[in-house]
Amino acid sequence: KFRERLMKRNLDAALITKRENYFYMSGFSGTSAHLLITQDDAYLITDFRYTEQAEKEAPLYKIVQHQQGSLVTTIFDIIKKTGINSLGFEESNLTYEKYSEYKERLDVVDFVPLRGLVEELRIIKDQEELDMLKKSVEIADNAFKHILSYIKPGIREIEIAAEIEYFMKKN
Repeated sequence: KFRERLMKRNLDAALITKRENYFYMSGFSGTSAHLLITQDDAYLITDFRYTEQAEKEAPLYKIVQHQQGSLVTTIFDIIKKTGINSLGFEESNLTYEKYSEYKERLDVVDFVPLRGLVEELRIIKDQEELDMLKKSVEIADNAFKHILSYIKPGIREIEIAAEIEYFMKKN
């Protein structure tokens, strides 16, 4: 669906930088990644801390490790290798400084805002997402029931928060 929408917008590829969106698109839950999705390939670019995790969580992606300070160079190399001329980017997630750096250093003819393309896909839930939401609600309901029996006079708020978090993660 994503690639179809890229084609409709005459884009060769998209650079996904927003954490919620790269998690949605790849399943990767680490805190440092960029996705570069072309019509033929999908790359997850991250640093050495996350390569093993990325391989496990994003099996449909080619995992590319960038060196410290070389993220833009790594993206540039992939763009050059794959012949990307038009690249979509998440305009709401880039600072002007980063936008300027990408625009200057990435060798693309068109650098085009995606205008919420991933968010459009995220709005409509498939059955797997609906099942996960139901499971999440069930866990939250059970955590609430559990914490009602846990709360007693003298218990600090931080202890209650820790117990709720522990219960939810355990379940």
